Amino acid sequence: MEAVLQAMGYDKNIFKILLIQFVSLLRGGKKSIYVDRVWRI
Repeated sequence: MEAVLQAMGYDKNIFKILLIQFVSLLRGGKKSIYVDRVWRI
């Protein structure tokens, strides 16, 4: 999936942002801050 996004012109940072948004939506946004901190590390 990541390789496909790179082939389309997206970089890993965009992929991470999209993944964070997706996870936060799945969890109702309750742990979005926690997920964001983990990904920034």
